[in-house]
Amino acid sequence: MENIDKEKLLEAANAIKNPIKQQDEIYNLMNALGLTYKRTNCSRCLRDYLNIIKEELKIIKNAAEVSEFNETGGKY
Repeated sequence: MENIDKEKLLEAANAIKNPIKQQDEIYNLMNALGLTYKRTNCSRCLRDYLNIIKEELKIIKNAAEVSEFNETGGKY
């Protein structure tokens, strides 16, 4: 990944403030990073997808540690 492309991806990831309303941006980033996903309307899942993107881009260290599913014991 070139630095210019990575910078654009970083900017796009940081611009997402409402994952449920910005699903297309999340899926576009996941496609650009080559990540596998299943489309969803689950707000927690979309926030997890965004955290996975941020982990891939080295914005955060570990997406699993900040997952909202941790608060519920991993249950839906």
